Amino acid sequence: MPTTIKNLKQIEKQIEWDNENENANIPKSLVRALINELKTAKKANKKLKKTVSFYHANYGDEIVDNARRDYKDQLFRFIFSKPEWALQLYNALCMTDYNDPSQIVFTTIGNYLYLGMRNDVSFTIGTDMMIWEHQSTFNANMPVRFLPYAGSLFSKYLGNADSKFYGTKLQAIPIPLCYCFYNGEMDKPDMEVLRLSDAYNMSIERIAKNGMVRNFRGKELLEGMTASIEVAVIMVNINHDKNRDFLKVCKPLEEYSWLVAEVRRNRATYGDLTFSINRALDAMPEDFVIWSFLMEHRMEVFSMLYEDFNAQVVWQGGFEGGMDKGLEKGMKEGLEKGMKMGADNKELAIVSNLIRRGHDSAEEISDITDMPVDEVKRLAEELGVALPR
Repeated sequence: MPTTIKNLKQIEKQIEWDNENENANIPKSLVRALINELKTAKKANKKLKKTVSFYHANYGDEIVDNARRDYKDQLFRFIFSKPEWALQLYNALCMTDYNDPSQIVFTTIGNYLYLGMRNDVSFTIGTDMMIWEHQSTFNANMPVRFLPYAGSLFSKYLGNADSKFYGTKLQAIPIPLCYCFYNGEMDKPDMEVLRLSDAYNMSIERIAKNGMVRNFRGKELLEGMTASIEVAVIMVNINHDKNRDFLKVCKPLEEYSWLVAEVRRNRATYGDLTFSINRALDAMPEDFVIWSFLMEHRMEVFSMLYEDFNAQVVWQGGFEGGMDKGLEKGMKEGLEKGMKMGADNKELAIVSNLIRRGHDSAEEISDITDMPVDEVKRLAEELGVALPR
């Protein structure tokens, strides 16, 4: 019969019984076959144990669910895709008092391959069309990114409407409000506006340098605008030490901000990202509005935070470092360095998770991850975990 983990012990007992009973009426060929099957089963069992340990260390008990989820999804999007929390944030931004989450109609753009874009959260409520994006690194080009978002959303809106937009009478459409929620480490004001026209003005300045004057018919009718299309994105600083009055009126956002700040503090103290994220999640007060939701999806939350912080390492450690050496060479070398840092952190995260579980010895962890035994023991000591012998 084929060997399984369940009958492995039966095989062992059968061999032990045969060795103890020399007169047993069992052919020696069968005994040899049982011994070979036992050896094969032990090898398979060891391999299975290594595989299970590896996946459980990284993904917990939600291996299947996690495999279906895109972990590039941000925690911000994960939280504010819940209608009741999106409504709280909307009320805080627009100083309204809506209390029925069912009034929200989500219009978030998914991973449309033909569009090559995805926004974090968008929805309509009343007369407003909210378009939200979260950024952990400052990007002055956000208005350029919001332009196709808005175009796609309005295209969908018009496609769902009847032919009244082809008539002569002016029809009302939702009022778009573009917000970028920033929680990067670059010092930024509580709020500022980023305009698409700032990018236009750079082109106008190039024209002026060539001694030319940009003009067009109807320019005076635009009342100071430099082009026919404008996009204004309001960037809101949601770092925990900024915008305190605003954060206080939206508990889910304030608590999310607290969590990100806590991970940063831990990382500055302990270095290891896996340990820093888990420590922050463990320290989160149970009376937080988002606590039960995050704990229910803890492995997903961990993975999203891990990916987001690693992306920041790639950007800051790679791109910014490379810029000092020249754009072309610096970007190549810097991004390679950043990606290596991300890979090294991932390997460290795997080992750290195995250590924190406390089920495997240093030798077993070394066997699973190929990290030297001495390094595993050193890391366990730094994490304050006593490994079994």
